[in-house]
Amino acid sequence: MSDYTPTTEQVRFAYIDRRDFDSQVGLGERPGDEEVGREFDRWLASVKAEAWDEGYATAQTEQFLGGEGGITFFNPYRETETP
Repeated sequence: MSDYTPTTEQVRFAYIDRRDFDSQVGLGERPGDEEVGREFDRWLASVKAEAWDEGYATAQTEQFLGGEGGITFFNPYRETETP
């Protein structure tokens, strides 16, 4: 497995291309690239908002607990960190 991570723009373009492919083979309607791009942007914004909320909640919990008690806070989205 490669350590390569695609950029947000690469994933966005791939999403647009996939929607175009699906419409060409009859798997769905073909909205315009701009519309599909906005769809992707809405999805990405929702993911970022959820991540921010989770981070805020974790920070509040850590602050409440004073960072003590042997509790380990880790980022579940990073493969290199483990609980």
